[in-house]
Amino acid sequence: MRALLLAVGEDPDRAGLAGTPERLARAYREMFAGLHEDPAEALDAQFDIGHQEMVLVRDIPNFDVCIVAIGDDFQSSLETTSLLKEFGARYVVARASRDIHEKFLQWNGADETVYPERQFALWTAIRCSSNHILDYFPLSDEYAIYEVPVPKAWEGKSIIELDIRRRHHLNILGIKAGDRIDLNISAQTIFAPDASVLVAGRQEDVAHVFQRNG
Repeated sequence: MRALLLAVGEDPDRAGLAGTPERLARAYREMFAGLHEDPAEALDAQFDIGHQEMVLVRDIPNFDVCIVAIGDDFQSSLETTSLLKEFGARYVVARASRDIHEKFLQWNGADETVYPERQFALWTAIRCSSNHILDYFPLSDEYAIYEVPVPKAWEGKSIIELDIRRRHHLNILGIKAGDRIDLNISAQTIFAPDASVLVAGRQEDVAHVFQRNG
């Protein structure tokens, strides 16, 4: 964290930045908390589109987000999206498979549309084209978070010793060993064998570093 602050021209000893490392650690813990949760439990609230009264029973306004993922029945997706907004849904995320679907869903009240098949295809393409990438989470068209194995050349060395950010333009977010993820990363953190690293950066930088050092 100290190296990052210095790199952007900040004084890491400034009073206002004293709690920055802990704030960043808390943010990372929150961002990756879902890795240890069962998505089936989070998505357990369901209803049948064929019974409008069931929607009323579920107290739709009490939910922060409602997800419409009916499948290929696009007409039912439109009806459900419209009903959810009519019954006071705060935020509706709807599945689309084509660009025209997105437009109609937004006209019917969807706050956000997602393309799971398209996104899964992209994830699969990246995963299959780079055998060193274990997992992938896009942040933008250019940047993403990757889970990659710790390279042999990094084992037993620290982040500051390898000078990863300056040399490779990558940010180390955490280290994963088995089911345990350590997000309390410092410049002195040592890379252990048989672990994986959570790294943020551009795909070409990740590929360049980890294919070469894998």
